[in-house]
Amino acid sequence: MTADPQPRSIEQVHYLRDDAAAEMMTEEKVQQARFGVVLGDLMSDHLDLLEPYNQVMARIGKPLFNIIGNHDINFDSPEDAHSDETWHHHFGPQYYALFEGEALFVALDNIHWHHLPEKADANLPSEKKGIWDPKLGDEQLAWLARLLEFHPRDKLLVLMMHVPLEINGAGYISDRQALYDLLLDRKVLVLCGHLHAQNHFFIGASSGYKGNPPIHQLTNATLSGGWWKGRKDDRGIPSAWCIDGVENGYSILSVSGSHYTTTYKALNRSWSHQMMIHSPSGQVQPGEKILVNIFAGSEKSQVTFTLDGQVETPLERTIAPDPLMVRLWEERDPDDGDSAARPSPEVLHLWTGNLPEGLSEGLHSIVIRELDQYGSLHSAAGLFEITPSAP
Repeated sequence: MTADPQPRSIEQVHYLRDDAAAEMMTEEKVQQARFGVVLGDLMSDHLDLLEPYNQVMARIGKPLFNIIGNHDINFDSPEDAHSDETWHHHFGPQYYALFEGEALFVALDNIHWHHLPEKADANLPSEKKGIWDPKLGDEQLAWLARLLEFHPRDKLLVLMMHVPLEINGAGYISDRQALYDLLLDRKVLVLCGHLHAQNHFFIGASSGYKGNPPIHQLTNATLSGGWWKGRKDDRGIPSAWCIDGVENGYSILSVSGSHYTTTYKALNRSWSHQMMIHSPSGQVQPGEKILVNIFAGSEKSQVTFTLDGQVETPLERTIAPDPLMVRLWEERDPDDGDSAARPSPEVLHLWTGNLPEGLSEGLHSIVIRELDQYGSLHSAAGLFEITPSAP
């Protein structure tokens, strides 16, 4: 599963072809999957690119289920009901369901389009002639209620939508409470995109959900990263970092009965590449902070560091911008809007700590370990050199 391929031009469809589809065609875990899901914003308003996009994605060789996003609709439509006509032509209904094993997968449309008649004759782009609301609507909620009558509460329910229900702990979908009432005491995984960032969030009482267990919401990183921006590599493809410092890519959802795990895969990286150690790195001075970005980390992750093979010490989760994204933004070309993406001010998967005092000058090793929410262990290692403090 992935989100927001979002090409704005045929050139960016080619980025998608060469950076993502080409890898997925031969990646063993992708080819073992039963199906794939793209969590909305297949397009970036240019719906004429759907045909070449579909040709590229078909080459992955797996059934793909698509979720409608706010950049996948017809902005010229005078009403929401007709805003999905192009989508229907290419993919069929915008909300639907399927069973895989004991799990029920439900695709939902949470994009509600309002055309503004007073702007109909204005000299504006189509997307500026209305607004969209993050909303499910009564008709879709009633359909879901009937569907859930046939699915036992102890079986896994996977909801797939474009816009998250909650963003950084704040409610976003306007009628989410009606949905929460339907989900009471079910085992629910919500998959979404939209943010061009990745996070795991657990929706509980503080968000208005009174059921148990909490709803697990995974906002997946995107194929386009931060909208296909960044310095180009030797293939001519942008670095396409997500705005939270996660490298663009996709996730694998593994389901056994009602149990599941998710694993993130950065494009053109090994499966073991799950984090980036920002500091310490290179030559540092005493007192340097430890800072690591764990791409699929969550509040349930247990993260530690070990120096020179000695004592394992916990790190603390912090919320801040990713420093690499900040640096790339500060170094951007002001005349090239695609040179960098604006960094997220709140990254939810950073961990920090302090190097111990009294480290000797010279070379040291550091190992970061994460025990994730599923009990899997991930690690990364680096070398750094302590240099004398300036007088």
